[in-house]
Amino acid sequence: MRIRGKKTARPGRPFRAKVIGSVVAISAASLAALPVVASATTSTPYTSGAYGYDVSWPNCSATPPTSPTVSFAIVGITDGRPFTTSSCALSEYSTAKSNLGVNPSLYFNTGYAGAYARDILNPCTSAVPSPTSQLYPFGSLKGHQLTQAEQAWEIGCSEAQYGLNTEPGSALFWWADVETGNSWSTNVSLNQYTIDGMSYAMNYMSGFGGGGIYSSPGSWIKLTGSQSWFPNPPAPTWVAGGSCTNDSGWFATSSAYSKPFLVQNLSFNSGTIDGDTAC
Repeated sequence: MRIRGKKTARPGRPFRAKVIGSVVAISAASLAALPVVASATTSTPYTSGAYGYDVSWPNCSATPPTSPTVSFAIVGITDGRPFTTSSCALSEYSTAKSNLGVNPSLYFNTGYAGAYARDILNPCTSAVPSPTSQLYPFGSLKGHQLTQAEQAWEIGCSEAQYGLNTEPGSALFWWADVETGNSWSTNVSLNQYTIDGMSYAMNYMSGFGGGGIYSSPGSWIKLTGSQSWFPNPPAPTWVAGGSCTNDSGWFATSSAYSKPFLVQNLSFNSGTIDGDTAC
């Protein structure tokens, strides 16, 4: 499946998940036992009805639209897969900021595979300051044998942290690109823990200031197992296709959000650049 505007990841060396014990409910340890709390990001940074565009590695040679046609931009900083860097992220970021006069938002590619454990970053293995009800410190892989669920959470958290570590400039907002084109588990619970880690990092770890999930109804159902599943902590959404109303079929990752922040339902420059509408 190819989500409109977010090109399927380029083929590369396949990842083989490393089985670490059995998938276990980690509520007794920490995760599922913790209460679901409202996301730190409850208000949108985008002006309702405004138009914007999104670009990444497939658009390196494209000319983006300029104001007053658009008022915001979203720049992809990975190269089609997690833990990679787009060669044109800096130029796309600089162009957007220069043309529009505001910082672009940033998005990163996501996925789950056991092999991504090699990319887990220290900020995702140690306690963070607040809120205490949302601390998920599982420790280093060298410190103890993580369960698959704990490892998946740290992988998702690290995918977000990797984006922050390689950002070309300050972001207006952060987005995690959740698609079927990348490696994911057939065990949806592992995918869910991975997305939980991303949402936590973007909304509660230092340096982000808020973030949400980009996906489509089809991808979301296949990867999480349910149209109604939402991450803990909750996150706003950017929906591929549809409109700002419920006819999109999926957009609310919790009751905290009555509509998506953005929908991807436009195109610019004869379809070479995807366009977005702010809800």
